Amino acid sequence: MWLIGFMSFFAGGYFMFDAFAVSFWNDSNIFNTRALGLCMMLYTLFGTALIVTQFRNRIKKIGAAVLLLSAATIVACITISMVSPVKFYDTWFWWAVVEVIVALTLIVCQIISFRHSPRAQNFLYLVGISTFFAFILDVAATNFGLWEGGRASKLVFLVIFAIALVVVLRIIPSHINASVRARKLKAEKQALQLELQESRISIMLSQMQPHFIFNTLNTIYHLCEIDPETARSTIKSFATYLRNNIDNLNRSEMIHFDQEMSFVEAYLNIEKVRFDDELQITFDMPVTNFKLPVLTVQPIVENAVKHGTSKKEGVSSLFITTRETDTSYEIEIRDTGVGFDTTCHHDDAHKHIGIDSVRQRLKNLCDGTLTIESKIGEGTTATISIPKKEETQ
Repeated sequence: MWLIGFMSFFAGGYFMFDAFAVSFWNDSNIFNTRALGLCMMLYTLFGTALIVTQFRNRIKKIGAAVLLLSAATIVACITISMVSPVKFYDTWFWWAVVEVIVALTLIVCQIISFRHSPRAQNFLYLVGISTFFAFILDVAATNFGLWEGGRASKLVFLVIFAIALVVVLRIIPSHINASVRARKLKAEKQALQLELQESRISIMLSQMQPHFIFNTLNTIYHLCEIDPETARSTIKSFATYLRNNIDNLNRSEMIHFDQEMSFVEAYLNIEKVRFDDELQITFDMPVTNFKLPVLTVQPIVENAVKHGTSKKEGVSSLFITTRETDTSYEIEIRDTGVGFDTTCHHDDAHKHIGIDSVRQRLKNLCDGTLTIESKIGEGTTATISIPKKEETQ
């Protein structure tokens, strides 16, 4: 873009100093002539550099060599006019000779590169060939007395400018729209990350209720006297449970099912100590080689114990099973607790916060789903579905 900008700037300067009534800019014809020649030289130099940047491999080395030759010739012309009686415009002939050699070399390089370049890049090569061909034509016409100055180069530049103007007028709106869309997507991503963060906090707060912590600590206190070994294992499970809920607040990536189940088992070990034989737990998990959002199974299991099995008199059972279908992995958490009416609003707001948070995380992270079926007096079944297309092994 910088090269295009410099090339356009000096081409505009060439047009300005070559225009009729140019004395409006400066009354000195010598100054105008020097400025005209310098703009012409720099215009071709930056045009050459623009084309050379598109070359590859050996062709690029050749292009870099002729670019250095062109730059060195310009420096030599300016230096000679400053340190000797030779006028600046008297050096233009030798600059034109060198530039013709440069132009012919670049035309050959462009033709070779044209055959092996992408279609989008071919347009730039065509532009380069046309400008260099016009320059050679102007030099030849000036030497044979056909016309003076860069008449062909002016015409080619005006055509290129018109085409570029049309392209720019089409590109700018699309770039503006793309920028607006990018900002919108960035804002949506930030909002999603904030929503996920709030979802994780909601899960932890909805599950880690004071009564559970106090009951667990009270259980450990009594176990210290009657069964120290069980007390130690319960403390270990409780520490794992707390660490899991705290450490995973800021975690947004998927985790392996086995890792999630280690958190679930830590929680169930605590509840098993509290309820003893009144809580029967059965695992049937032939499929474990998949990933899911962190804190997905644990909140459902905790709801099953807290709102299902613990409220039922006598023995209650909790079943955790996994299965694989053609399109998804499924986790089923079923209890034989008291159940509830799914058509009625439940009084426990924390329960609904936890379930809603799990649903949101499943949807946002892996397009998964959570469905819950329940019958009063018979129990509740929750099914988590993880699509295979979203799951990462």
